[in-house]
Amino acid sequence: MSLPFDAADDDLVEAAKEQAALALAAGRAPPAELRVVHDLWWLDAEVYNGGFHQWLLNSTGDRAMETLAAARAAGDEPTAELIARALATFAEPPARDRDA
Repeated sequence: MSLPFDAADDDLVEAAKEQAALALAAGRAPPAELRVVHDLWWLDAEVYNGGFHQWLLNSTGDRAMETLAAARAAGDEPTAELIARALATFAEPPARDRDA
């Protein structure tokens, strides 16, 4: 699994991730393209740091279903399949609101 970007895109990916995070923190929905970059970057970072369980158990897992959609939107079906397999280990998708 790897992001569908190469090293030449690092600055662009970082800027997109930052803009998406700012919008999400402000309670606004960032444009779809920024959400795709944001969600896939966090998936990549969390999985390579500690595995799918880390991604799902941290707050990044709150966007699990959106990340699955992001992988498909980016045309990354192998990653989408891995996400779907990880999510299939749960009776239902992880809750968006962990305080509920």
